[in-house]
Amino acid sequence: MNVEEQSKVQLKKELIKIKQINYFIIVEGKNDKKKLVQLGFSANYIFCLHAGKSLDARIEQLLEKCKAQDRILVIMTDNDKKGMQLYKKIKHVASQFGTKIYNDKILRKLLIHYPHIESIPVF
Repeated sequence: MNVEEQSKVQLKKELIKIKQINYFIIVEGKNDKKKLVQLGFSANYIFCLHAGKSLDARIEQLLEKCKAQDRILVIMTDNDKKGMQLYKKIKHVASQFGTKIYNDKILRKLLIHYPHIESIPVF
């Protein structure tokens, strides 16, 4: 098995692990949400940052919901400059809110192979 195939297998395992927790996933846009639904995640627990209100208001609203429902926040932004800035901002604000954040070191490392969440292959 080559490196690319190994990373796909590891990513699949990591996504399965996330499905087994009480999660809220934050993504950047509608296509990212569609991809995660195709991968078997519930659309009810995936939230797009670019939907309606100002970005700060949207982040705060999602974090409040996450905390109120005792869910673990999974941040799945793209691996580009904008996505990484959003990731850092969300993680910082979430820690201030006292929101539980998914330990995503493995996930972020595996997502390096996919510059955009919507480019993750369906397994």
